[in-house]
Amino acid sequence: MADPTPQTDCHGETIASTCPPTTEEGRRPSFSRLAGLLLALVILIADRVSKLWFLAHWRDAGVLTLAPVLDFRLVWNPGISLGLLQDGGTAITVVTALITAAVAVWLWRVRDRGEALALGLVLGGALGNLWDRLHYGAVVDFVHFHVGDWSFYVFNLADAALSVGAGAMILLSLRQMRRAGRQQPG
Repeated sequence: MADPTPQTDCHGETIASTCPPTTEEGRRPSFSRLAGLLLALVILIADRVSKLWFLAHWRDAGVLTLAPVLDFRLVWNPGISLGLLQDGGTAITVVTALITAAVAVWLWRVRDRGEALALGLVLGGALGNLWDRLHYGAVVDFVHFHVGDWSFYVFNLADAALSVGAGAMILLSLRQMRRAGRQQPG
């Protein structure tokens, strides 16, 4: 005897077919997640292209002044942000790869569009710098901002994406904490 209960779609409406594929949590793949992954890919490609262009055209040029506050200069950074851990070697590459994998998993699980895009920036930047570590043994940095005697560390597009993404994650977290505080009775 046939089951008298009608089948319903993912929105509860009666249908004759099945729902689209779902993730392990029982949800459809998120557009936000796909947007974050696409942004990560765009950042990775833009970072690779900028570094390859710089290495092909300006590697031996010394300092190329673009503006009174902006230079291109090649710096091979074997360490991490702000020139820290210069002697880390393979350990830094392994830790970087593990952190990059963790960010990818985090992005895959996120549903909020803002978080997905922020994590996409972080993941794209992390992949760009990890690529350098695996292929060159150091990260290619070449963008240098300075004003008078003040000088910012030399960085690259991947670093900029990482910084903007991390900053966006902090702002999103603060916004969520503020909303949660308003919803608590008291």
